Amino acid sequence: MANGWPIRRAGLTLFELLVVIAVIVAIGALVLPTTTSLMGRAAFDADVQRLRTAVIETSVIAKRAATPLALTLEDRSLVARPWPTEDEGDEASPILRVPLAEIRDADGEPLEDPLLVAVALPDGSFAVNGPLTVQGEDGGRVTLQIDPTSGFVKASGP
Repeated sequence: MANGWPIRRAGLTLFELLVVIAVIVAIGALVLPTTTSLMGRAAFDADVQRLRTAVIETSVIAKRAATPLALTLEDRSLVARPWPTEDEGDEASPILRVPLAEIRDADGEPLEDPLLVAVALPDGSFAVNGPLTVQGEDGGRVTLQIDPTSGFVKASGP
């Protein structure tokens, strides 16, 4: 005490700063894995929604163009092309390409070869290649089934 007044100290000690930093790091360590998992799941859910939308859009394009369109998963995207192609080795230019994050097959492996999902017919129906099971990076699986009559995509899974 100088002249009857208490001495005021300004700022924080090194120990106090280290405690604050340690608390912030501990909170970050708890929150970061949860946030990363949620972001991965949100990206996967967005891809599933893009797949649903692309099926509907392909149906509309097939009706307007009066030609069947094949929907295939390839090269991190869903692609719609005229079907059948003229020559077996010749692929037509894509009419619709919907970018996706990495889609994995039911075994969790990245898709290497194009996978035919369905063929949208000009009358609004679909020739379906069975249910499609995809897996996200976080291990979440969803089975998508296209209704052959309406084109409605039903998703089942976690």
